[in-house]
Amino acid sequence: MRHRHSRVRDALLGVEPLEGFAYYANRFRDQLATLPDFDVSYLDESLVVTDRLREQSALKMSSEARDQQRQLLSLRNRLITLLVGKVAAARRAFRFVSGGRSSREQRQRAPQARRREAYEAEAVQEEVEPAGRA
Repeated sequence: MRHRHSRVRDALLGVEPLEGFAYYANRFRDQLATLPDFDVSYLDESLVVTDRLREQSALKMSSEARDQQRQLLSLRNRLITLLVGKVAAARRAFRFVSGGRSSREQRQRAPQARRREAYEAEAVQEEVEPAGRA
């Protein structure tokens, strides 16, 4: 496919200079007609050939471009689907590990949890001491 595409590009690159020369030479058509062994119909033929080449290469490029675009869109959609799946799996794993809380909530709760645990440990220790003394 790339080989055909490069040939089409090369043909297009050859079309533009040929067309430019033909239009430029067409300005001097009367003077060129006076030259010996020069047929003025070559100018008309060159314009017809460039038009045909341009049409033909445009058709080829458009169908090839459409095929390439379809392939690229298909690959893009597959990649997006895979990435969405990976992100969903990572989110599920994070929710499992964090107990459903975000990391910000965890950071905010950590000092509170430590204070609460220390307070509860103190309360348990106070309850145990009186029972131990008696």
